[in-house]
Amino acid sequence: MIYSMTGYANRTTQIKNLTFEIDIRSVNQKFCDLTIKCPEEIRRVEKNLREIIVAKIPRGKIDLRIHYKNNQYNNVKLNTALLEHYLGIVDQIKQYIPNGTFNNISELINLPNMLIIETPDDNLIEANLLTEVSLLVEELLSSQQSEGSKLTTIIVDKIDRIVMIIEEAKAIMPTVKQNYHDRLRQKLYEILNESADNEQRFHQEFAYFCQKVDVDEELSRLNAHCTRFKELLLNGGMIGKKIDFISQEMHREANTFGAKSNSLNTSDLAIELKVLIDQIREQTQNIM
Repeated sequence: MIYSMTGYANRTTQIKNLTFEIDIRSVNQKFCDLTIKCPEEIRRVEKNLREIIVAKIPRGKIDLRIHYKNNQYNNVKLNTALLEHYLGIVDQIKQYIPNGTFNNISELINLPNMLIIETPDDNLIEANLLTEVSLLVEELLSSQQSEGSKLTTIIVDKIDRIVMIIEEAKAIMPTVKQNYHDRLRQKLYEILNESADNEQRFHQEFAYFCQKVDVDEELSRLNAHCTRFKELLLNGGMIGKKIDFISQEMHREANTFGAKSNSLNTSDLAIELKVLIDQIREQTQNIM
């Protein structure tokens, strides 16, 4: 399976009293260009975040965004041990003041150290954050793989059409040569009439034409490139640079075929070839 450089994933996670919103997106880029936007409080783990991402995603423009919300009321806890201690004191006081009352809860809460404010441990936050980003990267890869599957289908369809055009070109080349053979003989005979010199000139001109329009080598190389291209797509992995190079070679062969075209039919095929290859090259720019 191949991977597209386009993808998106996001996660929401709770670490103590902090709610983290993390999202990552990527688009095509020749090299790896990673941007991390996060609060200054967690900037110290940026190096670790970069290592996690780059280890899995070697190419593309990647944006990681981390935002958190402090649920300030979630970290306020009742000191139950101290409460029991205070209630024990109240019971002792009642032994001396039997009619004394202590009914207001707010009075209890306002007693010293009755409420505990928990502060999240920085190491715990960092460890959980790195774990969450690792999981997020896996989700991004899954998204890129899904896009890659779509790209594979599109490209394979176009390659199959190129292979068909190659076969069409091979099939009509004998007719192209025969038509030129007949036109050349007719033209020379009309001008010079039939003679030994005319026949020799005819064979020389026709041999030169056949050499000029011979596209067997270009079509064979183009067909080999198509075969290799499909093999890479089906084998999968990070193949973007390889298929980009192959698509350039395919474009070169198609240009040569077009330059040697000597009939309307082969010219039309050459144009269609170049259009298809340009479309493939456009798609390969998005493959990791």
